[in-house]
Amino acid sequence: MSEPASGAPEARTLVTFYSSAADEYQRLWAPELLRMSRLLLEEVPFKGARRVLDVATGVGTLLPEISRLVPGAFIHGVDVAEGMVRLAPEGSSVSVMDAMQLGLRSESFDVGLIPFALFHLPDPSVGLGEMARVISPGGAIGTVTWGDDPGYAALDIWSEELDAAGAAEADVTIARHDLVDTPAKMTALLDEAGFDRIRTWTATYEKAMTAEEFVDHRVGHGMSRRRFDSLGPHARALCLTRVRRRLEEVDREGLTDTSEVIFALARRP
Repeated sequence: MSEPASGAPEARTLVTFYSSAADEYQRLWAPELLRMSRLLLEEVPFKGARRVLDVATGVGTLLPEISRLVPGAFIHGVDVAEGMVRLAPEGSSVSVMDAMQLGLRSESFDVGLIPFALFHLPDPSVGLGEMARVISPGGAIGTVTWGDDPGYAALDIWSEELDAAGAAEADVTIARHDLVDTPAKMTALLDEAGFDRIRTWTATYEKAMTAEEFVDHRVGHGMSRRRFDSLGPHARALCLTRVRRRLEEVDREGLTDTSEVIFALARRP
């Protein structure tokens, strides 16, 4: 398994988790993130781009989308989790690489994308600095991050039952949403990295689920899965029974995940 260049413990934890959960990520989360990432791709100034970089490409979901938008361009995806990269579409150009220390030549790409990943970096400003280094003058960067997350009833139930069962505490260090969760924060970070002509906007992510779809997502991926897996077999079974019983009383609104999504575009001077 690859070692993140940053060497931070939280980075190693992230690599291990995403590599081991790549199949479930591809099934559960990749389609959801693609839905929102397409809203970014619609705005990216791809015209004239010959080389496009997708940082934190994951299982490479965006690579075919970018290829359709920029036919003939060289499109390369990088991700620190080897298990994720292995699932990239056949024929894709991908590498195992840490966003905090890109092993790429300076000024070698016309467009750089980093969707739904900055919050996973130990220091987002370092990652954006690396993007500024590898993007050519006049080139563009596009980012997507999560904004305000008001929560919903089903998620509250899930958290309460995990707590009651004695699940491990959530490791907040591997997802620092608080560093990138407003347009103002993203503007400041991009400005600090040396980008200009910064534009931000927001949209709403919404996913209505059945009770079983909700449970599938909770046990399938992310911090929720990490907490659930920390329980023993008997405790997991009991926890699921209690969750399902309580979800019977939850209406459609209480089973709908609604979150703010923040988009940003900027240029490399």
